[in-house]
This record gives sequence, structure tokens and C-alpha cells, in this order.
Amino acid sequence: TAVEAWFKILIEQIYPRFLTEKHRFDLDFFITKAEQVLLRFTLLHFFSLLFLHYLFKKEDLKFWNISISSSKVVFLQIWLSVVWAYESLTWYKSLLRLGKASAFYEPYFLLKIFDFPSETTLFWLFGALYLLLVLSFVPKISVWAWSTAVILLLILQGFLYGFGKIDHTYTTWAYVSTIFLFLLQEKNKSETNETNAWALRLMQVVIAMVYLQTGIEKLLIGGLNWFEPATMQTHLLAHPTTIGLFLANSELICVLMSIFVMVLEIGFPLILFYPKLKIPILLMGLAFHTGTFVLLGVGGFPSLWWLIYIIWFLEFKTNNFKFYDKNSRPS
Repeated sequence: TAVEAWFKILIEQIYPRFLTEKHRFDLDFFITKAEQVLLRFTLLHFFSLLFLHYLFKKEDLKFWNISISSSKVVFLQIWLSVVWAYESLTWYKSLLRLGKASAFYEPYFLLKIFDFPSETTLFWLFGALYLLLVLSFVPKISVWAWSTAVILLLILQGFLYGFGKIDHTYTTWAYVSTIFLFLLQEKNKSETNETNAWALRLMQVVIAMVYLQTGIEKLLIGGLNWFEPATMQTHLLAHPTTIGLFLANSELICVLMSIFVMVLEIGFPLILFYPKLKIPILLMGLAFHTGTFVLLGVGGFPSLWWLIYIIWFLEFKTNNFKFYDKNSRPS
């Protein structure tokens, strides 16, 4: 029926691996998963609304009322552009190889309207990306060029993910790069050397919430079992490395690593309210993502997850900053 066809399409969009995994697990497995997804969705939105209410409840909104120098906005733009350009070179090589296996390509969502790009098309797409990143430094077209570059980056990632593996390496970079558009707009509007940096604060909030979400997800899926030695041992054995296999023999170390991960992810939002915790929390993040690479051989070094921590080191001013219009000047 039409309803069944619509529901099948919905399932394919939300859970692309369902058609494969339905042959591996029974119905109870999927019912349990569906309940977990609903619970996570409800809890995450509840905590997000509660969190945002707390951030906005004060009349002076000092949390958001910050500014940074325009030169630091340019620095962040250079940082994002260089890393994207470097990382996308790997995408280009990967997509050229994957093109030879395009029969296995299953595009997601809106990308279904496109065929997998040919080598010539890929060349021009990546050329356009690099040109847009350069043009984003031209004030009159910076917002247009940056927004178009971000859209193109997401499309190129979509081509990569069409082969059955979604890489979370670029999650935080995609969020920050998208929000950076608003910081760039504020810089262009400002007639002083100070830029309204509410978007920078939003970047920090989003990154903190990403860590919180991953921690909540682990607890909702594994519960207290997450802290059992077998949890970390399973990860270490599934991605064997010399040092990882050695540590898997110690139940105590495995439990301590599980606790460390949970403290980092659940506690990461504290960085927004207690500046003195910035260095300890970011060092924990550095250790976690580096450890993931060393112990599991997953991800790369340096990790993009901690390279984005640069947004916490762009010093900003608070309290006295006001939202100036083009006819006003700071005293």
C-alpha cells in the first residue's frame, strides 16, 4: 500500500542499515532500539531546553554579550579554511578510488537527485571549494562564499557516506563552520575593531552539547554496564593494537578508562560556566581523542575533535560590550 511504501522510505532515511541488519537480529532488538531512540530524543531535548533557559534567564545576558577583535575572527577563518583544505585533499583521493566502485553507491536524502560524480566533476567541485574558501576573505562576498563553501563541504561528505560508513570525525567542524557564518556577518557589520561574538559562544555551547549527548547515549544504551571491564575490553579487542591488547588484560584499567570517558563527556558542559576548568577539561579531551587513536587505531592524529578547541582560546571581552549600530561608537 501507499502507507507501507511511505513508511519503508522513512525507515531507509532514518536507519539506512535496516535492510541489512533485519536479517541479523530479531524483532525485539529493533523494538528496544526504537524505544531507546525515543527516550534519547525526549531527554536530550528536555535537557537542551532547560540548559538554554538557564543561559537566557538573566536580563543582562552576559553569557552571550561578548566581543572579540576582528583580527581573531580572521584568524579563526584561516584556521578553519586551512584544515578543511588539507582534509578535503584526502576526500578527493578517496572519492577518485570509490568512483571505481560506484555500483555500491547508495546516496542519502537530497543527494539522490545526483549521480555519483565523475573524475572530471570531482576535479571541478574541489576546485570550486578551494576558490570559495579564498573568496570568503573578500569582504563584499565573504558571507556568500563561506556559506556556499560549507554547503559544498556537506555535499562532498555526503558522497563519501554513500558507501555505507558515516565518519563522525568532521561533526564538530561542520557545526562550527556553519555557525561561523554568523560570526563573519557580525564582523562585516562592525565599523570598529570589535566584533559581536555571540556566535563564538554558540559554537562553544554546541560543542559542549555534542559531548554531553554522546555521554547520555552511552548511559541510555549500556546503563551501568558501561562501567564494567568487558565494555572497554570489547572495544580494545575489536580494534586491536599492541598497547590496546596489553591494557585489555587489566580489568581495573578498563574500568578507569570507562569512568574517564564518562566524566569527560557528561562533565564537558561545565567548561561553559567555570572558566577555571577550561584547561583540565580540554586536556582530558586531548587525552581521550589521542588515546582513541593510539589504543584503537581509530581516527587520526592530530584529531579534528581537539583541533576545534581553538574556539576556547580566542580571548573575548564581556560586561561593557554593547550591540552597536552603524551610527554609534564605543565610548
